[in-house]
Amino acid sequence: MAEQNDSVGFLSIAGSTTRCDCRGNWWAALEKGKIDRTQLPPEVERKWESPHGDRRQELVFIGINLDGEALKSQIDACLV
Repeated sequence: MAEQNDSVGFLSIAGSTTRCDCRGNWWAALEKGKIDRTQLPPEVERKWESPHGDRRQELVFIGINLDGEALKSQIDACLV
């Protein structure tokens, strides 16, 4: 995926099941001559940040009694 900057990658891990696939292109990739910012859906426009547009990374944890602060601290400790 490192070479596919225009593609939305999706990684899902649930128990022992792991799935990784491409979910289409970022709106920012389509902007190059195909669309302009006025054509973006409102939810995409709200998350738009220059210079990367709508490209971003999100982590979602689903579970019961998760310690959000501990998770955040552990993830922050991974930053370089």
